[in-house]
Amino acid sequence: MLQHFVEVKVAYNCAIGQELVLFSNKEILIGNQTIFYKEWFQKKIFLLQDLLQENGQFLTFPEFIQKYEVECNLLNYMQVVSAIPKHLSFLIKQNKYKSIKAPFSQKMHFNSLRIPS
Repeated sequence: MLQHFVEVKVAYNCAIGQELVLFSNKEILIGNQTIFYKEWFQKKIFLLQDLLQENGQFLTFPEFIQKYEVECNLLNYMQVVSAIPKHLSFLIKQNKYKSIKAPFSQKMHFNSLRIPS
C-alpha cells in the first residue's frame, strides 16, 4: 500500500502535506505503533482532514459514524483523535492544506491496492 501511495504522491506532486496522512504516519501512534484501519481506508478516510467538521473541529463520534457509515467503537475513534499530535491538529484546523484531498478524491482504483488484513 505504501508503495502505491508513493506512486500517487509522485504522480500528483504531493510532497506538501504528507505529514497529514492518517495511516502509517510515524507521528500518529497508538501503543507505539502506526495505525491502519482497513475499513476506514475502504471508506476513503485517508487524511487527518477527513476527521474534521467544516468549522475545523474534529467530528464527534456520532458525526464520524454517520458521515462514513463505518463500523467503529468510541474507544478506537478517540484513540485516533487523541494520538494526533497538537502541531498536526493545528495545521489541519487552519485549513492550510485544503487542496491535498484532490488526488485522493479523484477516481482511483482502490480495489486494486493490496490492503493488509
